[in-house]
Amino acid sequence: QKGNTAAIASLPDVTCFEKSPSPGGLWTSDRNNSIYGGQKSANMYEALWTNGPKECIEFFDYTFDAHFGCALPTYMPRQLILEYMLARCTKDNPNFFDNVKFNTSVKAVNFNEDL
Repeated sequence: QKGNTAAIASLPDVTCFEKSPSPGGLWTSDRNNSIYGGQKSANMYEALWTNGPKECIEFFDYTFDAHFGCALPTYMPRQLILEYMLARCTKDNPNFFDNVKFNTSVKAVNFNEDL
């Protein structure tokens, strides 16, 4: 089914600021916390496997089988989950992360009533 392209076109152009150098959030692995300047982070460790079945986080329009092309175990390693999620985000929109400013810390935010 086609989406409401007029409604999508009316959405504001938003810029996201992300402290890390790449997308992935908690699914990334940085044991030394170097991407956060040595501060504690909630990132996952390199050898982590999910403790929930992959079927509970599978996208309805982009299956694990379609992405990986083979059967996979129910519980998957962190790196494969990250790869799958990033591939889904960019599948239909390779420019998905263009409005994200990576390696950017936000120190303060002010509301601008003129906008």
